[in-house]
Amino acid sequence: MDNYEIYKDKELGRGSYSIVYLGINKQNNNKVAIKEINIQNKSSKFYEAIENEIILIKKIMKNPHPNIVEFYDIIKTTKSIYYVMEYCDGEDLCILLKGAIKERIAKFYFTQIFEGLNYLHQNKIMHRDLKPKNILLTNNKTCIKIADFGFAKKVSSIQRCFTMCGSPLYMAPEILSRSSYGKESDFWSLGIILFEMIYGFNPFRHCTDINDIAILSKNSRINIPPKKSNIKNISRECIDLMRKLLERDDSKRITWEQSKNHIWLKEFQTINKKVNNIIDSDESDNSDNETSNCMFIMDD
Repeated sequence: MDNYEIYKDKELGRGSYSIVYLGINKQNNNKVAIKEINIQNKSSKFYEAIENEIILIKKIMKNPHPNIVEFYDIIKTTKSIYYVMEYCDGEDLCILLKGAIKERIAKFYFTQIFEGLNYLHQNKIMHRDLKPKNILLTNNKTCIKIADFGFAKKVSSIQRCFTMCGSPLYMAPEILSRSSYGKESDFWSLGIILFEMIYGFNPFRHCTDINDIAILSKNSRINIPPKKSNIKNISRECIDLMRKLLERDDSKRITWEQSKNHIWLKEFQTINKKVNNIIDSDESDNSDNETSNCMFIMDD
């Protein structure tokens, strides 16, 4: 850690086995985020997961993407592993979603998450834990960065996974039912995030445990628009995309190519040019007072 100053009194985030602190790069005096992972007295499964995460992070480091949090360094000691990352000054999407946001603003953020996820999938990486808490904001809340690759996995285009992992409120039905799953599961999570941005709450917010979510997601279609929502005037195109992302049958769920060509996303190539007008004109619409639950996490 010779090149970095870590401020243990300035905590940015916390997980089951890790804490993220504010830090400084001593060479250029730039702020960084430093994730400290305690590796003492852990199981072989834990070490295997960490090694897998390091492999994926090194792959991302070689070819960074504007919508993926940038990693600068990986440092190992006998007690801890440190990931040195870019510092995102706008907190996370969960903080922003205290209620519904305007459709055009939701589209602005969604397209960036969409692009970041496509980058991961093009590099044969399944995220497996997409949720607002793992989506960071920076540059005065104008730039989205996908973060936290603790559950991410390198997969081939046809490879299926079996491990139940992630956050139940954002898990695809095929994961919750303990079936095999592929990259399509990330698109379900993307659909839940879009739903939260548009309506201001998670569709499974009333479920008391993971079994309730599993039963509901498998046997019932999500009502879009929700029956009791005060949010009106959402475009048919946006609703159509949400329904296709939240298709229970993963073999029928919308793909990247289909999503890219969906009418609601036709502007995603040029939307970044309008960023200041979009964000500055109207930051949010809190007409629905429901708050999304971003902290319901089930570790591997």
